Amino acid sequence: AEYMGGYDFVKWANGFLGDLKKHANLVGGEVCVTLGWGSNVRLIYLPKDYMSLKEHESRFVSAYRRAKKRLLVFDYGGTLMDQESSFSSFCTRSRRVALGFVSKEVKTYLNELSQDPSSMVCVISGHERKLSEAFDGVPNMCLFAEKGAHIRWPGASNWTTNVNAAHNLEWKEAALKLLKTYRRKTDGSDVVNKETAVVWVYNNTDPEFGEMQAIEVERYLNRVMKDYHVTVRRYDHTRIIEVLPRNCNKYESTIKIIKRFKEQMLIPNNVKPSEVFMLGCGNDRSDERMFEALEQVGKTWCPASHFTCSVGMKPSNAKYYVTDQSMVVEMLRILSTCRSRTRKLEVGTGLEWSNTNSVVDSALRMGGFKNTKPGKVGQSGSFTNLSSMG
Repeated sequence: AEYMGGYDFVKWANGFLGDLKKHANLVGGEVCVTLGWGSNVRLIYLPKDYMSLKEHESRFVSAYRRAKKRLLVFDYGGTLMDQESSFSSFCTRSRRVALGFVSKEVKTYLNELSQDPSSMVCVISGHERKLSEAFDGVPNMCLFAEKGAHIRWPGASNWTTNVNAAHNLEWKEAALKLLKTYRRKTDGSDVVNKETAVVWVYNNTDPEFGEMQAIEVERYLNRVMKDYHVTVRRYDHTRIIEVLPRNCNKYESTIKIIKRFKEQMLIPNNVKPSEVFMLGCGNDRSDERMFEALEQVGKTWCPASHFTCSVGMKPSNAKYYVTDQSMVVEMLRILSTCRSRTRKLEVGTGLEWSNTNSVVDSALRMGGFKNTKPGKVGQSGSFTNLSSMG
Protein backbone atom coordinates (compact mmCIF):
# COMPACT_ATOMS: atom_id res chain seq x y z
CA ALA A 1 0.00 0.00 0.00
CA GLU A 2 2.82 2.40 0.87
CA TYR A 3 4.50 1.63 -2.46
CA MET A 4 1.31 2.17 -4.46
CA GLY A 5 0.59 5.40 -2.61
CA GLY A 6 4.07 6.82 -3.16
CA TYR A 7 4.56 5.66 -6.75
CA ASP A 8 2.09 7.97 -8.50
CA PHE A 9 1.65 8.83 -12.16
CA VAL A 10 4.27 11.60 -12.10
CA LYS A 11 7.00 9.27 -10.77
CA TRP A 12 6.02 6.63 -13.31
CA ALA A 13 6.22 9.15 -16.17
CA ASN A 14 9.59 10.51 -14.98
CA GLY A 15 10.95 6.98 -14.73
CA PHE A 16 9.74 6.21 -18.25
CA LEU A 17 11.35 9.38 -19.63
CA GLY A 18 14.57 8.54 -17.79
CA ASP A 19 14.69 5.13 -19.47
CA LEU A 20 14.17 6.78 -22.86
CA LYS A 21 17.07 9.16 -22.23
CA LYS A 22 19.35 6.25 -21.24
CA HIS A 23 18.35 4.47 -24.45
CA ALA A 24 19.12 7.58 -26.51
CA ASN A 25 22.61 7.77 -24.98
CA LEU A 26 23.33 4.18 -26.04
CA VAL A 27 22.46 4.66 -29.70
CA GLY A 28 25.80 6.19 -30.69
CA GLY A 29 28.12 3.39 -29.54
CA GLU A 30 25.90 0.32 -29.39
CA VAL A 31 24.01 -1.97 -31.74
CA CYS A 32 20.68 -3.51 -30.75
CA VAL A 33 20.42 -7.25 -31.54
CA THR A 34 17.40 -9.55 -31.19
CA LEU A 35 18.07 -12.95 -29.61
CA GLY A 36 15.82 -15.90 -28.81
CA TRP A 37 12.50 -17.26 -30.05
CA GLY A 38 8.87 -16.74 -29.08
CA SER A 39 8.32 -15.71 -25.47
CA ASN A 40 12.08 -15.93 -24.83
CA VAL A 41 12.96 -13.23 -27.35
CA ARG A 42 15.04 -10.38 -25.92
CA LEU A 43 16.97 -7.35 -27.09
CA ILE A 44 20.60 -6.85 -26.13
CA TYR A 45 22.99 -4.01 -26.85
CA LEU A 46 26.41 -4.89 -28.23
CA PRO A 47 29.32 -2.49 -28.87
CA LYS A 48 29.77 -1.47 -32.49
CA ASP A 49 33.36 -2.68 -32.36
CA TYR A 50 32.23 -6.22 -31.40
CA MET A 51 32.91 -7.97 -34.72
CA SER A 52 32.75 -11.37 -36.37
CA LEU A 53 36.23 -12.89 -36.55
CA LYS A 54 35.23 -14.59 -39.79
CA GLU A 55 34.82 -11.18 -41.45
CA HIS A 56 38.36 -10.19 -40.38
CA GLU A 57 40.09 -13.46 -41.24
CA SER A 58 42.68 -11.95 -43.55
CA ARG A 59 43.89 -9.45 -40.95
CA PHE A 60 43.77 -12.14 -38.23
CA VAL A 61 45.90 -14.66 -40.14
CA SER A 62 48.25 -11.95 -41.41
CA ALA A 63 48.88 -10.76 -37.84
CA TYR A 64 49.56 -14.33 -36.71
CA ARG A 65 51.94 -15.00 -39.58
CA ARG A 66 53.93 -11.78 -39.31
CA ALA A 67 54.43 -11.88 -35.54
CA LYS A 68 57.82 -12.95 -34.17
CA LYS A 69 56.25 -14.44 -31.03
CA ARG A 70 52.71 -15.69 -30.43
CA LEU A 71 50.58 -16.28 -27.34
CA LEU A 72 47.36 -18.30 -27.64
CA VAL A 73 45.11 -18.76 -24.58
CA PHE A 74 42.00 -20.95 -24.65
CA ASP A 75 39.17 -22.07 -22.41
CA TYR A 76 38.49 -25.83 -22.41
CA GLY A 77 34.83 -26.86 -22.24
CA GLY A 78 32.71 -25.33 -25.00
CA THR A 79 35.81 -23.94 -26.73
CA LEU A 80 38.36 -26.67 -27.47
CA MET A 81 35.91 -29.37 -26.39
CA ASP A 82 32.33 -29.48 -27.56
CA GLN A 83 30.12 -29.53 -24.44
CA GLU A 84 28.11 -32.39 -25.96
CA SER A 85 31.18 -34.67 -26.05
CA SER A 86 30.92 -35.24 -22.30
CA PHE A 87 27.68 -37.23 -22.63
CA SER A 88 25.90 -39.32 -25.21
CA SER A 89 22.30 -38.54 -24.33
CA PHE A 90 20.17 -36.94 -21.65
CA CYS A 91 19.39 -40.33 -20.14
CA THR A 92 23.05 -41.29 -19.72
CA ARG A 93 24.25 -37.84 -18.80
CA SER A 94 26.35 -37.73 -15.65
CA ARG A 95 25.36 -35.41 -12.85
CA ARG A 96 28.97 -34.32 -12.57
CA VAL A 97 30.82 -31.93 -14.84
CA ALA A 98 32.53 -34.50 -17.05
CA LEU A 99 36.00 -33.88 -18.44
CA GLY A 100 34.88 -34.98 -21.91
CA PHE A 101 37.50 -35.26 -24.62
CA VAL A 102 39.29 -33.21 -27.22
CA SER A 103 38.86 -34.55 -30.73
CA LYS A 104 41.87 -35.99 -32.59
CA GLU A 105 41.42 -33.19 -35.08
CA VAL A 106 41.76 -30.46 -32.45
CA LYS A 107 44.72 -32.24 -30.80
CA THR A 108 46.46 -32.39 -34.18
CA TYR A 109 46.03 -28.65 -34.67
CA LEU A 110 47.12 -27.82 -31.11
CA ASN A 111 50.16 -30.06 -31.41
CA GLU A 112 51.21 -28.30 -34.61
CA LEU A 113 50.77 -24.86 -33.06
CA SER A 114 52.47 -25.71 -29.74
CA GLN A 115 55.51 -27.26 -31.45
CA ASP A 116 56.31 -23.85 -32.90
CA PRO A 117 59.25 -22.52 -30.80
CA SER A 118 57.90 -19.01 -31.36
CA SER A 119 54.51 -19.79 -29.81
CA MET A 120 53.08 -20.50 -26.36
CA VAL A 121 49.71 -22.29 -26.36
CA CYS A 122 47.79 -22.34 -23.07
CA VAL A 123 44.53 -23.71 -21.68
CA ILE A 124 42.89 -22.31 -18.53
CA SER A 125 40.15 -24.58 -17.18
CA GLY A 126 38.07 -25.15 -14.07
CA HIS A 127 38.68 -28.91 -14.34
CA GLU A 128 41.01 -30.75 -11.99
CA ARG A 129 44.54 -31.94 -12.82
CA LYS A 130 43.16 -34.82 -14.86
CA LEU A 131 42.82 -32.10 -17.52
CA SER A 132 46.22 -33.34 -18.73
CA GLU A 133 44.54 -36.58 -19.86
CA ALA A 134 42.59 -34.62 -22.47
CA PHE A 135 45.86 -33.36 -23.98
CA ASP A 136 47.80 -36.61 -23.87
CA GLY A 137 50.27 -36.53 -26.75
CA VAL A 138 50.49 -32.72 -26.79
CA PRO A 139 53.45 -32.17 -24.40
CA ASN A 140 54.13 -28.53 -25.22
CA MET A 141 50.77 -27.26 -24.00
CA CYS A 142 50.62 -25.00 -20.95
CA LEU A 143 47.77 -26.15 -18.67
CA PHE A 144 46.10 -24.29 -15.80
CA ALA A 145 43.75 -26.55 -13.79
CA GLU A 146 41.12 -25.30 -11.33
CA LYS A 147 41.59 -21.82 -12.83
CA GLY A 148 45.18 -21.50 -11.69
CA ALA A 149 45.35 -23.65 -8.54
CA HIS A 150 47.57 -26.10 -10.44
CA ILE A 151 49.93 -25.28 -13.31
CA ARG A 152 51.80 -27.44 -15.80
CA TRP A 153 54.14 -25.33 -17.92
CA PRO A 154 55.07 -26.34 -21.51
CA GLY A 155 57.33 -29.39 -21.64
CA ALA A 156 56.91 -30.20 -17.92
CA SER A 157 55.61 -33.57 -16.75
CA ASN A 158 54.66 -32.50 -13.22
CA TRP A 159 52.18 -29.98 -11.87
CA THR A 160 53.07 -27.10 -9.57
CA THR A 161 50.49 -25.97 -7.02
CA ASN A 162 49.54 -22.40 -6.21
CA VAL A 163 50.47 -22.34 -2.50
CA ASN A 164 48.14 -19.43 -1.77
CA ALA A 165 45.19 -21.35 -3.21
CA ALA A 166 45.93 -24.66 -1.47
CA HIS A 167 46.59 -23.00 1.91
CA ASN A 168 43.76 -22.45 4.42
CA LEU A 169 40.88 -24.47 2.98
CA GLU A 170 38.82 -24.47 6.18
CA TRP A 171 35.98 -22.79 4.29
CA LYS A 172 35.33 -26.03 2.38
CA GLU A 173 33.75 -27.74 5.38
CA ALA A 174 31.04 -25.09 5.72
CA ALA A 175 30.45 -24.95 1.94
CA LEU A 176 30.20 -28.74 1.60
CA LYS A 177 27.76 -28.99 4.50
CA LEU A 178 25.41 -26.48 2.86
CA LEU A 179 25.71 -27.96 -0.63
CA LYS A 180 25.14 -31.53 0.55
CA THR A 181 21.94 -30.35 2.23
CA TYR A 182 20.71 -28.95 -1.08
CA ARG A 183 21.80 -32.12 -2.89
CA ARG A 184 19.37 -34.06 -0.70
CA LYS A 185 16.63 -31.49 -1.33
CA THR A 186 17.17 -31.25 -5.12
CA ASP A 187 16.75 -34.44 -7.13
CA GLY A 188 19.33 -34.75 -9.90
CA SER A 189 21.90 -32.40 -8.35
CA ASP A 190 25.37 -33.35 -7.16
CA VAL A 191 28.37 -31.94 -5.29
CA VAL A 192 31.91 -32.07 -6.68
CA ASN A 193 34.68 -31.69 -4.11
CA LYS A 194 37.85 -30.61 -5.91
CA GLU A 195 41.26 -30.02 -4.34
CA THR A 196 40.77 -26.27 -3.99
CA ALA A 197 37.14 -25.71 -5.03
CA VAL A 198 33.62 -26.99 -4.43
CA VAL A 199 30.95 -27.18 -7.14
CA TRP A 200 27.19 -27.74 -6.91
CA VAL A 201 26.00 -29.22 -10.22
CA TYR A 202 22.33 -28.91 -11.15
CA ASN A 203 22.46 -29.62 -14.89
CA ASN A 204 20.32 -32.76 -14.52
CA THR A 205 17.61 -31.28 -12.30
CA ASP A 206 14.13 -30.15 -13.28
CA PRO A 207 14.81 -26.92 -15.22
CA GLU A 208 12.48 -24.65 -13.25
CA PHE A 209 12.97 -26.17 -9.81
CA GLY A 210 16.72 -26.43 -10.32
CA GLU A 211 16.91 -22.75 -11.24
CA MET A 212 14.90 -21.81 -8.13
CA GLN A 213 17.19 -23.87 -5.92
CA ALA A 214 20.30 -22.44 -7.58
CA ILE A 215 19.24 -18.87 -6.76
CA GLU A 216 18.65 -19.92 -3.16
CA VAL A 217 21.96 -21.81 -2.91
CA GLU A 218 23.89 -18.85 -4.30
CA ARG A 219 22.28 -16.48 -1.83
CA TYR A 220 23.01 -18.70 1.19
CA LEU A 221 26.55 -19.43 0.06
CA ASN A 222 27.33 -15.72 -0.18
CA ARG A 223 26.16 -15.30 3.41
CA VAL A 224 28.07 -18.31 4.75
CA MET A 225 31.27 -17.49 2.83
CA LYS A 226 31.37 -13.73 3.47
CA ASP A 227 34.18 -14.00 6.05
CA TYR A 228 36.38 -16.22 3.87
CA HIS A 229 38.71 -15.27 1.02
CA VAL A 230 36.62 -17.09 -1.59
CA THR A 231 34.36 -16.30 -4.54
CA VAL A 232 30.88 -17.71 -5.17
CA ARG A 233 29.92 -17.80 -8.85
CA ARG A 234 26.85 -19.18 -10.64
CA TYR A 235 27.12 -20.21 -14.30
CA ASP A 236 23.74 -20.43 -16.02
CA HIS A 237 25.16 -21.92 -19.23
CA THR A 238 26.67 -25.02 -17.60
CA ARG A 239 24.23 -24.92 -14.63
CA ILE A 240 26.77 -25.03 -11.83
CA ILE A 241 27.61 -22.96 -8.75
CA GLU A 242 31.29 -22.78 -7.90
CA VAL A 243 33.08 -21.78 -4.70
CA LEU A 244 36.83 -21.24 -5.06
CA PRO A 245 39.69 -19.10 -3.68
CA ARG A 246 39.63 -15.51 -4.92
CA ASN A 247 43.14 -15.77 -6.34
CA CYS A 248 42.07 -18.65 -8.59
CA ASN A 249 40.52 -16.90 -11.56
CA LYS A 250 41.26 -16.48 -15.22
CA TYR A 251 42.42 -12.88 -14.87
CA GLU A 252 45.31 -13.69 -12.54
CA SER A 253 46.08 -16.88 -14.45
CA THR A 254 46.30 -14.95 -17.72
CA ILE A 255 48.59 -12.36 -16.15
CA LYS A 256 50.89 -15.17 -14.94
CA ILE A 257 50.99 -16.58 -18.47
CA ILE A 258 51.79 -13.19 -19.99
CA LYS A 259 54.63 -12.63 -17.49
CA ARG A 260 56.09 -16.06 -18.27
CA PHE A 261 55.70 -15.41 -21.99
CA LYS A 262 57.57 -12.11 -21.66
CA GLU A 263 60.38 -13.54 -19.49
CA GLN A 264 61.01 -16.66 -21.58
CA MET A 265 60.18 -15.63 -25.13
CA LEU A 266 60.42 -11.86 -25.52
CA ILE A 267 63.29 -10.60 -23.34
CA PRO A 268 65.85 -13.35 -24.24
CA ASN A 269 65.17 -12.86 -27.97
CA ASN A 270 64.99 -9.05 -27.90
CA VAL A 271 61.46 -9.15 -29.30
CA LYS A 272 59.44 -5.96 -28.98
CA PRO A 273 55.87 -6.20 -27.60
CA SER A 274 54.65 -4.67 -30.88
CA GLU A 275 55.97 -7.78 -32.70
CA VAL A 276 53.70 -10.11 -30.72
CA PHE A 277 50.43 -11.84 -31.68
CA MET A 278 47.96 -12.53 -28.84
CA LEU A 279 44.74 -14.56 -28.97
CA GLY A 280 42.24 -15.38 -26.22
CA CYS A 281 39.18 -17.54 -26.89
CA GLY A 282 36.45 -18.76 -24.51
CA ASN A 283 32.73 -19.30 -24.18
CA ASP A 284 31.52 -18.70 -20.61
CA ARG A 285 31.30 -16.10 -17.87
CA SER A 286 34.66 -16.93 -16.28
CA ASP A 287 36.44 -16.23 -19.59
CA GLU A 288 35.49 -12.56 -19.35
CA ARG A 289 38.34 -12.14 -16.85
CA MET A 290 40.74 -13.66 -19.38
CA PHE A 291 39.51 -11.25 -22.06
CA GLU A 292 39.91 -8.36 -19.63
CA ALA A 293 43.57 -9.20 -18.96
CA LEU A 294 44.42 -9.75 -22.63
CA GLU A 295 42.73 -6.51 -23.66
CA GLN A 296 44.58 -4.51 -21.02
CA VAL A 297 47.97 -5.85 -22.08
CA GLY A 298 47.19 -6.12 -25.80
CA LYS A 299 46.14 -2.48 -26.17
CA THR A 300 49.55 -1.45 -24.81
CA TRP A 301 51.74 -4.09 -26.43
CA CYS A 302 50.24 -4.83 -29.82
CA PRO A 303 47.04 -2.89 -30.62
CA ALA A 304 46.84 -4.23 -34.18
CA SER A 305 47.67 -7.86 -33.45
CA HIS A 306 45.76 -8.92 -30.33
CA PHE A 307 42.42 -10.70 -30.64
CA THR A 308 39.93 -11.65 -27.91
CA CYS A 309 37.16 -13.90 -29.18
CA SER A 310 33.98 -15.16 -27.52
CA VAL A 311 32.26 -18.35 -28.65
CA GLY A 312 28.74 -17.13 -29.41
CA MET A 313 27.50 -13.58 -29.88
CA LYS A 314 26.73 -11.98 -26.50
CA PRO A 315 27.70 -9.01 -24.32
CA SER A 316 31.39 -9.59 -23.67
CA ASN A 317 34.77 -8.03 -22.92
CA ALA A 318 35.97 -9.73 -26.11
CA LYS A 319 36.21 -7.68 -29.29
CA TYR A 320 35.41 -10.52 -31.70
CA TYR A 321 33.15 -13.56 -31.79
CA VAL A 322 32.71 -16.85 -33.62
CA THR A 323 29.26 -18.39 -33.86
CA ASP A 324 29.95 -21.75 -32.20
CA GLN A 325 32.58 -24.30 -31.17
CA SER A 326 32.91 -25.71 -34.69
CA MET A 327 34.20 -22.31 -35.80
CA VAL A 328 36.90 -22.51 -33.12
CA VAL A 329 38.01 -25.78 -34.71
CA GLU A 330 38.04 -24.07 -38.10
CA MET A 331 40.12 -21.20 -36.70
CA LEU A 332 42.66 -23.70 -35.30
CA ARG A 333 42.75 -25.50 -38.65
CA ILE A 334 43.57 -22.30 -40.50
CA LEU A 335 46.31 -21.25 -38.08
CA SER A 336 47.89 -24.72 -37.90
CA THR A 337 47.84 -25.07 -41.68
CA CYS A 338 49.47 -21.66 -42.03
CA ARG A 339 52.09 -22.72 -39.49
CA SER A 340 52.81 -26.16 -41.05
CA ARG A 341 53.06 -24.86 -44.61
CA THR A 342 55.28 -21.95 -43.57
CA ARG A 343 57.57 -24.39 -41.73
CA LYS A 344 57.78 -26.75 -44.72
CA LEU A 345 58.51 -23.87 -47.10
CA GLU A 346 61.24 -22.52 -44.84
CA VAL A 347 62.89 -25.92 -44.31
CA GLY A 348 62.27 -27.51 -47.70
CA THR A 349 62.97 -24.65 -50.08
CA GLY A 350 65.08 -22.26 -48.04
CA LEU A 351 62.72 -19.37 -48.77
CA GLU A 352 63.37 -16.12 -47.00
CA TRP A 353 60.67 -15.06 -44.52
CA SER A 354 59.45 -12.25 -46.79
CA ASN A 355 59.00 -14.69 -49.70
CA THR A 356 57.17 -17.15 -47.48
CA ASN A 357 54.83 -14.35 -46.43
CA SER A 358 53.90 -13.59 -50.03
CA VAL A 359 53.17 -17.27 -50.75
CA VAL A 360 50.88 -17.54 -47.73
CA ASP A 361 49.24 -14.23 -48.64
CA SER A 362 48.31 -15.52 -52.09
CA ALA A 363 46.92 -18.71 -50.58
CA LEU A 364 44.91 -16.77 -48.02
CA ARG A 365 43.08 -14.92 -50.78
CA MET A 366 41.76 -18.25 -52.11
CA GLY A 367 39.31 -18.89 -49.29
CA GLY A 368 38.20 -18.36 -45.70
CA PHE A 369 36.40 -19.75 -42.71
CA LYS A 370 34.01 -22.51 -43.65
CA ASN A 371 30.50 -22.70 -42.25
CA THR A 372 30.45 -26.46 -42.60
CA LYS A 373 32.05 -28.80 -40.10
CA PRO A 374 35.79 -28.62 -40.76
CA GLY A 375 37.74 -31.54 -42.10
CA LYS A 376 41.38 -32.47 -41.76
CA VAL A 377 44.22 -30.16 -42.61
CA GLY A 378 44.54 -29.65 -46.32
CA GLN A 379 41.16 -31.19 -47.21
CA SER A 380 39.00 -28.07 -47.30
CA GLY A 381 38.94 -24.36 -46.55
CA SER A 382 41.32 -21.48 -46.97
CA PHE A 383 44.54 -23.36 -47.60
CA THR A 384 43.52 -26.23 -49.89
CA ASN A 385 45.56 -24.82 -52.76
CA LEU A 386 48.44 -23.98 -50.47
CA SER A 387 48.61 -27.61 -49.31
CA SER A 388 49.18 -28.74 -52.89
CA MET A 389 52.08 -26.36 -53.56
CA GLY A 390 55.53 -27.88 -54.03
